[in-house]
Amino acid sequence: MYKYLLLGYGKSNKSIKKYFDLHNIKYIIYDDFTNKNQINLEEIDYVIKSNGISNDHHILNNVKQYNENNTSNKQIIILSDLELFYRFFKCQSNRKIIVVTGTNGKSTTVSLVKHIISDINLCGNIGDPLFNYLDEDSLNKDVIIEASSFMGEYLKWFSPDISCYLGINNHHLDHHITLENYIKCKENIIKQTKRCICYNYDDYVVSKYVESLNCNRISYSTKSLFSDIYLLNNNIYYKEKLVLSLDNKYNNLYVENIMASIGICLSYGVNIETIRDKINTFKTLEHRLELFKRYNNINIINDSKSTNIMSLIKAISLMKSKTLLICGGKTEQINIDTINIESINIKNIKYILINGENRYILKSIFSKYVDNIILYETLDELLNNIIHYIYDVDTILFSPGSQSYDQFDSFEERGRFFKNKIEKMLNM
Repeated sequence: MYKYLLLGYGKSNKSIKKYFDLHNIKYIIYDDFTNKNQINLEEIDYVIKSNGISNDHHILNNVKQYNENNTSNKQIIILSDLELFYRFFKCQSNRKIIVVTGTNGKSTTVSLVKHIISDINLCGNIGDPLFNYLDEDSLNKDVIIEASSFMGEYLKWFSPDISCYLGINNHHLDHHITLENYIKCKENIIKQTKRCICYNYDDYVVSKYVESLNCNRISYSTKSLFSDIYLLNNNIYYKEKLVLSLDNKYNNLYVENIMASIGICLSYGVNIETIRDKINTFKTLEHRLELFKRYNNINIINDSKSTNIMSLIKAISLMKSKTLLICGGKTEQINIDTINIESINIKNIKYILINGENRYILKSIFSKYVDNIILYETLDELLNNIIHYIYDVDTILFSPGSQSYDQFDSFEERGRFFKNKIEKMLNM
């Protein structure tokens, strides 16, 4: 009798399969492309849904109908890989779980925390799948998880020791359908935090929700001095104690992520001196506001990890001099009414070169703020023509603000293409 149905055969469920095989746990796989096995729901107790599986997938609909119509006590439970990992991890270990979620900045924040707390495992959206960390060695270490909204579906018992809620904007609405559903998934991840929640005081939705919870919390803000961690005169303070002085190498690109990581590490018990020393040796992530080259005194920034419009808006707000912006990619549902371009300094954007499926949508967003907007069908075509626009700018910012799947398999592939191509075009 099969106990588990692995629905979808992506990276996370492949890791679960490997663990199940090692421990002789019964399962069956159903995948739309590789394993269309016959499913008898009477033989299934749990469905582990891969992140990419739609919530109206016919298997899930059949399970929900089975549960509604079943007259016995048997119910089939649908779980995310995060919920299943939590149950297995906590049955075998008393180590701590830290989770970081939000729309933007997760990868940088968890990487910073991993850099500060070196003896901790890092997994989830970044790095290896969760179930790679259930071996004997891993169970002796605490774990920090970068958690997507998909992981927030079908949670029941998940209860991290420390959590961080970075902020919320429209994203993945092709999957979640509504912003409310998307927000609910994020809230599910943090709502049963046991020890402390670190959160973005400047985000109204985030702060309102976190402050309604009965939990210790640490707030951070780049705008207000009323938060626990705040910014004053280019210095970061925690309750009037100086934590870090920001110098030119940060260029204010990672301030919010730095503040979030400080809150997490303080909650974990790391002292301020250690946090300061570790942050000062942190190297930025590839593809995330990565200052990867200088050409004739022009800074060239690769921000291919920018996969939604608010990430793009954030990147624009950080530009301090004349900038050539490259953006565009796969079309995704965008609520234009939520985009507050007036709140950022877009006057530093001299040119916008847009490529991809959504080029006309992005042009409609930016056209009343920037005169020089040029459209290209592909990123390759755009970069072939970039030489015409670089002579009177100080920065080239590649921040797509869009998913990559119209032209590339991943944002990593897109970022590598950008860097290789622009080096070739500029003969660097």
